[in-house]
Amino acid sequence: MSAPPLESAVNHTRLLNDKRIMSSQDSSCSRAEDIDARTRKRPRNLKQTHFFTSVRKTICSECQMSYVQHLRSDRELHEKYHRRAIEGVELGPTNTLTWNAIEQHQLKSGLDGKIVEVNVESSKEISVAEELLDIVNQVLSAPKDNRGWSSDPNRGKVFLFVIRNKAVGICSTERITEGKWMVYDTGELVPKQKLPLIIGISRIYVSHKYRRMGIGLRLLFAVQKHSIYGLRLTRYQIGWSQPSEFGGKLALSFNGVKHKSGKMLIPIYEER
Repeated sequence: MSAPPLESAVNHTRLLNDKRIMSSQDSSCSRAEDIDARTRKRPRNLKQTHFFTSVRKTICSECQMSYVQHLRSDRELHEKYHRRAIEGVELGPTNTLTWNAIEQHQLKSGLDGKIVEVNVESSKEISVAEELLDIVNQVLSAPKDNRGWSSDPNRGKVFLFVIRNKAVGICSTERITEGKWMVYDTGELVPKQKLPLIIGISRIYVSHKYRRMGIGLRLLFAVQKHSIYGLRLTRYQIGWSQPSEFGGKLALSFNGVKHKSGKMLIPIYEER
């Protein structure tokens, strides 16, 4: 039984409308895809950029600091460090009276100086000593030293040589019990020999400007007299941790001995 004419016409009209809507949607989707395809950016080939520089650092032959010469900040930093390494470390204008001068000296050059013992209860004095020791380690290309003295004077002491309110020399020590003889020329240790020692010279240094004035020996004499209360050490109760070229010559003149083989020996110990 066929549908009435009116109902057939309505169904036909609905069918045409549905087709137009679907066609319109398909067309819209197609246009959107086309637009998206045209506007979508193609991925670029990414390349990693490498920066090559020709920056070369200069190493100062005197203070051993490395810096970039054409950078103003580096130059200024080096100049400040260099002055301290060559001329000494300022004690500070308001702290000169707090330092405990244990000896007064007049050098052959006519300069007056004094030896002070760093007071471990003074953070300022410890700070100055540590700053100078950091410079010493830099100049000597040495590892960080033992600073047990900063917490307990029974573990060691620090003596400074002061000229015009500047620490121009330093000697830091530590308490030890034994060491060995070392052949000065070769650096070889004498086997099967233990040497009884009491004090070890951890670091000793004199600023370049004040060398060859006898300051190093004066610091060593102070170590002999002031390391242990009421006891003056002999030279052969004192050993050296790692003498540099300057320290080696000083050690040789201070407590070097001549072996029967003709070789010169100096007492050394292993720093803790």
